[in-house]
Amino acid sequence: MNNRTGVLAALVVAVAAGAVGVGPAAWASHPVEAVVAGKVTDVRSDTIFIAGKPYRIMPNSAASRELSKVHAGATVSLVLSGPAGDAATRVIGIVPQQNP
Repeated sequence: MNNRTGVLAALVVAVAAGAVGVGPAAWASHPVEAVVAGKVTDVRSDTIFIAGKPYRIMPNSAASRELSKVHAGATVSLVLSGPAGDAATRVIGIVPQQNP
């Protein structure tokens, strides 16, 4: 993990923790399961597509509140609740990135 990725992961966890009212001490024991970054290709009511791959949004999460602000063509980082390939994994955080 390079420094930029590490800082990004820490930022995403901080945003997600703040959105659900959990302090940093509580998150210290929670590893970041997965962070996926890329260009948004579609947004639907409960799903965001990154490079054509669907990622379901966890209801009542920071990600569900941020989803309405995201549009196709934007670059984002997603924080997932588990491994990216697991059907039960949901997006718990969305962090917009500046397009290069």
